[in-house]
Amino acid sequence: MVKLAKDAIIEILNSSFNGLSKDSVMALKLINFNDMDYFAQRNFIRNFINKIIYQKDRLTFFFNTDPIILSAYTGDSLNESNNPLEFIADNANNQIIYEKQVIINRGLSSNIYNAGKVGLMSINDNNRLIVRALAYAWKFKKLYEKGLSTDDIAKQEKMSKRTIYKYLNLAYLSPRIINQLLDGTLTINLQKLFEIASKNLSFDEQEKMLAI
Repeated sequence: MVKLAKDAIIEILNSSFNGLSKDSVMALKLINFNDMDYFAQRNFIRNFINKIIYQKDRLTFFFNTDPIILSAYTGDSLNESNNPLEFIADNANNQIIYEKQVIINRGLSSNIYNAGKVGLMSINDNNRLIVRALAYAWKFKKLYEKGLSTDDIAKQEKMSKRTIYKYLNLAYLSPRIINQLLDGTLTINLQKLFEIASKNLSFDEQEKMLAI
């Protein structure tokens, strides 16, 4: 599991960081993960990976992009690699959401990735759909706040305006609900979540509907 995490980190650090905030990009480009010793790498992993979710043949990584936290690991050498890589840049929450297909040994005896706070969590099929839906929601919210109309977003994403609005609503759910969905402590049908998000309720009212 450590190797999978390291491989994902290297892929992210060598990417073009398309869509990420300028401060985060600069901090990440100044991190030379390969030249760190074992203890420095371990400490960096603990602070760079917020969460890993496992489902079937893929891992979803949540990487911390807070430039203040990253500044503890920056050096003087700029990484000039600029590889294209598909991920969700969630600048509002200082994170990258990166999904990676993997093959994990079926004999794995533990589902905990032992790197300090980082846990490898199994997630059911429905909640995986919710994770993907939230990733789309944050992506569309960022485009909308940049000034793109819903017509432009729909055209760019090859989706209907109705679908774009449905996902956008998810971006304004209660942070408490989102956190519980992502850490696996709340399970809800995706259609029910869309329904709650569409009602334009306060955070408290949303939480009451889910009894949390």
